[in-house]
Amino acid sequence: MTKDDEYWKRKLDELELDIAAKSASSAKSASSEKSANPSDRSPQTTRVTPDPSAPSLEGIYQQSRAWFATLPSAGKGIVILGGGVLALSVVRTLVQVVTFSLSMGLFLLMAYGAYRFLGQRDSGGSP
Repeated sequence: MTKDDEYWKRKLDELELDIAAKSASSAKSASSEKSANPSDRSPQTTRVTPDPSAPSLEGIYQQSRAWFATLPSAGKGIVILGGGVLALSVVRTLVQVVTFSLSMGLFLLMAYGAYRFLGQRDSGGSP
């Protein structure tokens, strides 16, 4: 083994020991925190780091534009037509949800009015 190889082998061993010591100390401190105050059962928050290999929204957009540019004219027309149909379908669904909400609100308001009117009438009070 050359001197260079021995040096790097020793450095690697030192790093492995350092990592093992740090992970053991962090595990020990986490377990001591749990055992120190068992009445405090608040959920621990973990920090989520983004995956660097995951595509970003901008990257997906750029890939979609590049894919769209490679399509023939007929393909572009079909994609545009399909996107329009999809967009109109989403808008239609949103309008139906709003219409249902308004109708349900009006129905509940009328039911409450009938309840109040019939409730006063049955209790002997004048309307």
